[in-house]
Amino acid sequence: MYLRHCLLVVVASSMLASCGLIPGMDDVVTDRRKEYRKSESLPELEIPPDLTLEADVDPLLIPDEEITTYSEYQRQRDLRSGGATGGSEVIDLGSEQVIVLSGAALDIWPRLREFWLEKGYSLSLDDPELGVMETGWQETGGDGVTVGRGKFILFTEAGSQADTTRVYLSSERQERLASSGEGGTWLDVTSDTGIERDLADQLNRYFGGGSLAASSAGGRNLPAPRATVRELGNDRVLLEMPDDYSTAWQITGRALRQPGFLIKSEDETNGLYNILFFPSEEEKGFFSKLKFWGDDQADGVPYQLSLAPSGEWAELTVLDENGGQVDQDEASRVLLLLQGYYNGQRR
Repeated sequence: MYLRHCLLVVVASSMLASCGLIPGMDDVVTDRRKEYRKSESLPELEIPPDLTLEADVDPLLIPDEEITTYSEYQRQRDLRSGGATGGSEVIDLGSEQVIVLSGAALDIWPRLREFWLEKGYSLSLDDPELGVMETGWQETGGDGVTVGRGKFILFTEAGSQADTTRVYLSSERQERLASSGEGGTWLDVTSDTGIERDLADQLNRYFGGGSLAASSAGGRNLPAPRATVRELGNDRVLLEMPDDYSTAWQITGRALRQPGFLIKSEDETNGLYNILFFPSEEEKGFFSKLKFWGDDQADGVPYQLSLAPSGEWAELTVLDENGGQVDQDEASRVLLLLQGYYNGQRR
């Protein structure tokens, strides 16, 4: 018995001694927590001085406008955000002109009002608190077949730079047949961007800015040729198009896909479109008087449109569904609407 106890004591002592030979967890797996706490993050990547990070896409970037250098992109972005200072400046956004002026909106408002009054425009809306100004309609003359009129709309907002104002200038245009007299129906047509640019230039110079003609390369602000309704006599009228036959055919096709028209068939070789014309509610009164307008054709008036080359340009005439001549007023109403769409497609 005594010998057994001695053996147990010896075994237990040996086991305790051997435990001290086993390495602890700290010796097996190094504790790096203190080193981690002391470590520093890597320095941020440096951006080359000629580049700037952009976190978003410029919402005002004009679609399809070619920008070949980053500096050009940055310059246009700065202009659109009103970054230019010192004097006034005009920015062409296509659908409207933006004039960046020095001064708060309320301070420059009296001069904006004077600008239009000096040009003979009345003001149908003049609200400096809302920052909106709208001129009355003013007739702009015509070509003997049509009479035009236009009005301008201004909207102001604070510029991104202190003490600057952005003035957004746009316009609306309408035309009517000269033969319809004062009671004729005015139809909306495409705004004339050339006139808008010219007015923006004048407003810019009125506030002390330079002329756009001097700073625009290649006469960029000169208005492009436009399709025009022409009266030929003998109750004939046509749409004169400032494009060659092939280009005019393509643009006419796009114009005929706008509201008011439906293409039934087309033949480019012979220059013929068979279409249905859908008069507006205002125009239905006129077309209801025509002998072929009846309940069976309530879904549209059938016409043929004939396109023919004329030198370097092209001409479009309106025929009835059998290829015969139609009344001048009737043809003019169709061509007048098509003229606005055509010019809009050429922008």
